[in-house]
Amino acid sequence: MIKLDKKDRKILYQLDLDCRQSSNQIGRKVGLPRSVVNYRIARLNEQGITRNYYTLIDPMALGFIPIRIHIKFQYATTNIIKEIIDYFVQIKHTTLVGLAEGFFNLSVVMDVQDIHDFYDTWQDAKKRYGNYFQNYTLSFFVSEMRFNQSYLLQDEAKKEMRETFAFIGKRNVAEIDTIDIEILKAISSNAIMSLVELSKKMDMSSVAIRYRLKKLVEKGVILGYKIDIDASKIGYHKVKVYVNLRDFSNRNQIIQFIKYNHNIINIDTNTGESDIEFDFVVEDGNKIRKIMSDLIDRFPNSIKNYDMITHIQLFKYVYFPEFP
Repeated sequence: MIKLDKKDRKILYQLDLDCRQSSNQIGRKVGLPRSVVNYRIARLNEQGITRNYYTLIDPMALGFIPIRIHIKFQYATTNIIKEIIDYFVQIKHTTLVGLAEGFFNLSVVMDVQDIHDFYDTWQDAKKRYGNYFQNYTLSFFVSEMRFNQSYLLQDEAKKEMRETFAFIGKRNVAEIDTIDIEILKAISSNAIMSLVELSKKMDMSSVAIRYRLKKLVEKGVILGYKIDIDASKIGYHKVKVYVNLRDFSNRNQIIQFIKYNHNIINIDTNTGESDIEFDFVVEDGNKIRKIMSDLIDRFPNSIKNYDMITHIQLFKYVYFPEFP
């Protein structure tokens, strides 16, 4: 485990807030000169704590339907599991493939514009590997509240930090053209690409690129510029909690209460499986049990039960869905 000091944690928080902000801007916020900020960021990159700088894009604003598959294995050897993972990774419209520990073993997300694309792929997967599926569930993504990673600031985290979040799940499809698509492709997995680099790649002026990025933000396509943090490197792990409700009328109150917990990074709504899903970054399992016990005590007649999984390994994570 790599131990971070307060300055490193503040830098990571600022990068997650907006990784396109300059070193000067970050330096003013964390109290360090630009050269030191650059040195620390380079060190975080070298240590593998920052895995990627990505653009947070709402796939639904582009007309995609995210569909999730959860699979519990049976009779599956290590080689068979690898074969199944490789199969899903190579499919062009899978955007996430990851192993987990809990009530399912494999999570797959596909972003499709035509439901038949999903159906054909899923039928093929079942023909090939269905004997190794003890059970599975399918669900449609509805929305997600994506919070800044204020757990990094520990005791210095403030309640008001939880008031701002990115909302993924736009109801209306934004009007974009092929140039917008190419810009999104370029910066989806390289959010820190400069305007100069981007203008050269697109053969456009920096002014035109800046204008298009601004319009993509206004249209709700681009929701922010983030970093992918390997939480395991700094002593944390990611846990997803699936909550089933007895009294659905209190769902909004539960969300409003839990969102002020600094360990939560996502609150998801999907069809099926559960009524609310929480993604936490925590030091250990005791923290999760304490959080959920407090939540149940706060809403004793509303929460029926919950289950959880621990993320083990990610094999594919695409930041921009592939257009047909």
